[in-house]
Amino acid sequence: SMQSLVASETKRLNAEHRKLIRDSYEFMKVEANKNGQGIFIRLFAEFPHYKTIWPNFREIPDSALISSDGLKNHARVYMAGLQHIVESLDDDSTLGEAVKRIAMTHTKWYIKKYHIESMVPELLDVLKECMGGTLPRETAFAWTTLYDIIGNLIQMMQKNSRQSSI
Repeated sequence: SMQSLVASETKRLNAEHRKLIRDSYEFMKVEANKNGQGIFIRLFAEFPHYKTIWPNFREIPDSALISSDGLKNHARVYMAGLQHIVESLDDDSTLGEAVKRIAMTHTKWYIKKYHIESMVPELLDVLKECMGGTLPRETAFAWTTLYDIIGNLIQMMQKNSRQSSI
């Protein structure tokens, strides 16, 4: 069942990983919106074609994207989602729900696991900057695992929705 798949994925984050995510997120939270924008600016610099995923970005020329309200709003929503996940780390069922909800919204936009994976280096870059230039390997691993979980759930949901529409 979807429930047990979600549970087996979230189990991959042990207590230590969760603590590392929580503690390091405190550094990002300080200027959450600016940091969220930083992640997307890096992502679009690396993968300019990703902006076509979102209908509201398609119309904006690359040169204007960075300073657009659309990107600011998107970054704010993104960071709110991230904060909700971080706040859910104490409780498996809340975490499962949070991750599942994020996976569902992303499935709707035809976002694939590789899109999520592309985001990890950009997130880690911003995080490293927030932490004064050093990012412990274990902290990077914890965040990478969290994003891998989200990517896997997106993959599962896409498979499920394809099967149910056949």
